[in-house]
Amino acid sequence: MSDTELELRWKGHAYDINFDEFPNGLEQATLADLKEKAKRVTGVPVNAMKLLASGAVMKDDSSPLSLYGLRPGSKVLLLGQRPNILTQSFQARLTEQTASGNPEEASLISRINHILKDMNDNMTKINQYEHEVGKFVQSRNQDPKAKKKLLEMGMFLSEKLMQALLALDGIQCQPGFHTARQKRKEGVNLAQDLHDRVDQIKAILKNASL
Repeated sequence: MSDTELELRWKGHAYDINFDEFPNGLEQATLADLKEKAKRVTGVPVNAMKLLASGAVMKDDSSPLSLYGLRPGSKVLLLGQRPNILTQSFQARLTEQTASGNPEEASLISRINHILKDMNDNMTKINQYEHEVGKFVQSRNQDPKAKKKLLEMGMFLSEKLMQALLALDGIQCQPGFHTARQKRKEGVNLAQDLHDRVDQIKAILKNASL
C-alpha cells in the first residue's frame, strides 16, 4: 500500500483508495474527494453514504482527510446502499412464471415470495435502524438506556434475518425447478447481505463511547 492509500470497507469487501493525484496526499485530499472515489468503486450515491473513521461519522466534506486522523493504511467504513438495485431486482422476479410449468414449483415460489416480502419489509426497518444509530453516535449526550434499546433492536433484526435464512434453507427444489432454485439462491444472498449490514451497524453502536 502506498503512502497515499486508504482502505475502504463496504459490505465485507475491501477497496484500496489512493490519492496519488494530490501532491500532499491525505493532507490535501478532502472528504468530498474520498466520497467521489467511494462512489466509483461501490456505486453508492454520495448523498446516500456515511463514511466512518474509528467509529465516528465524518461530516464536513471540505475538511482534509488528515483532519479526521486518517493516515496511509487507515481503514474507513462505508455505510449505504446502491439505489434500489436489490428491491427492483426482487420485485421484477416476483412476476416471473415458472420455467417448468409444474404446480409444485409454483407452490415453492409462492413460499419464497412470502419470505422475500418479509425481507423487503425488514429492509425498511434496517434503514431506519441505521439512521437511529447514526443519530445516537453523533449525539453529545448518549443515554445508556437508548443505547440498550438500539442494541436490542439490532438483535431483533439479526434474529429475523436468521429466521429467513433458515426458512429458505428448508425449501428443497427438485431437479428442473430452475426458477424456484434461482429465487431461493438470491433470497439467501440478500438475507446474508442484510445480516452483514446489521452486524456492521451494531459494531458501530457498540464502539460508541458513553
